[in-house]
Order: sequence, then structure tokens, then C-alpha cells
Amino acid sequence: TVGGTMTAVSVTDHRDPIIQLGKEVNLTAADYGSVEIRCRWSHDGTGADSISIYFTTDTESSMSENLSIKIPLSSTDSAGEWETITVDLTGHEYWKGIIKELRFDAFNAVGTMEIDYLRFLPKED
Repeated sequence: TVGGTMTAVSVTDHRDPIIQLGKEVNLTAADYGSVEIRCRWSHDGTGADSISIYFTTDTESSMSENLSIKIPLSSTDSAGEWETITVDLTGHEYWKGIIKELRFDAFNAVGTMEIDYLRFLPKED
């Protein structure tokens, strides 16, 4: 598992908040088969929306929609409850090489996002 304990609270008054997670992450994508986040949230969007994690690699230096992981939220409000969401990365076409940079984008709405942790989990044999 790559990650650690990180508690972050984002309260935003605009619709595209981001958290830059580093420019020299150096994860070998082939070693990690999923990403897991434990979070709770509330936002004013019209639908459940999703969290996006954008990344660059050693061969793709610009972030784009192709180089992103979408983590679907179940609703506009987790009602104060923590939810753990896991997304499989093994079929992601661009999850390869060395992951160099990560950027976390919460929903595209005004609201609050609390993150207990975000971690990349090793592939299972």
C-alpha cells in the first residue's frame, strides 16, 4: 500500500477545487491495481458527481481526461458518514509506466470534502 494517514478538509466557494499531491510521486503503475479513498462530503451540485485524480507519467507529461481516475460518489451528501470507495485500475488504458504527478479534484460544486485517507493498493496475484 502506498499512502499514509492524511486528514484534509476542503471547504470551497468555487466549483473546481484541486489539491496538488506532488510532482515527483514515482509510483510504478504496474505494481498498483486499485485506489481507495475514505471520505465524507456535502455539495450543492445537481447530481452525485465524482472525484477525479489526474496524473502524469514518465511518457505523458500533461494531465488530461485520459490521464484521470474517476471515483464515483453515491450522492450529493454523505450525511456526515465516512464512505470508503475503491476503484480498479487494472483496466485503465493510461495507468502504466511511472506515475510522476498526482492532482486531486473534488466534485465540481460548492461544498465540503473531508478526506481521511487516499491510498494506492498493490495488485493482487
